[in-house]
Amino acid sequence: MYEKFEALLNSKGITAYQVAKATGVSNSMLSSWKKNRTTPKMNTLQLIADYFNVPVSYFYSDTEYALGVTEQQAKSLGIDTEAVKQQLNAQLLDEQAIEIAKQIQKLDDTQKMAIEQIIKGLLQGKGKA
Repeated sequence: MYEKFEALLNSKGITAYQVAKATGVSNSMLSSWKKNRTTPKMNTLQLIADYFNVPVSYFYSDTEYALGVTEQQAKSLGIDTEAVKQQLNAQLLDEQAIEIAKQIQKLDDTQKMAIEQIIKGLLQGKGKA
């Protein structure tokens, strides 16, 4: 989980100290997290996620997010983690489609027809239309 936090730090070119100062999360908590001595509570993760403008789920694997257990724990319980990941991906795609549909609803009829033609053209190019 800390690796994903570290990736955000690197991508933004900032330090953990800067995040701690901006969010009010203690620097010692971030240090303990880095050393695998502790895992941040949900409210702390939310502060960090808000700071980086990412969902809290960013910090979890698909299985951890969906089931509340690590992948290793899930496998020991006989849970098919690949099926969980596929289900989450399908749900995400559905959410994306819903968001796109909401945006299209804001367009006028001419713009909607243009979007429809673009989609048809894209699908024809892939042999799906």
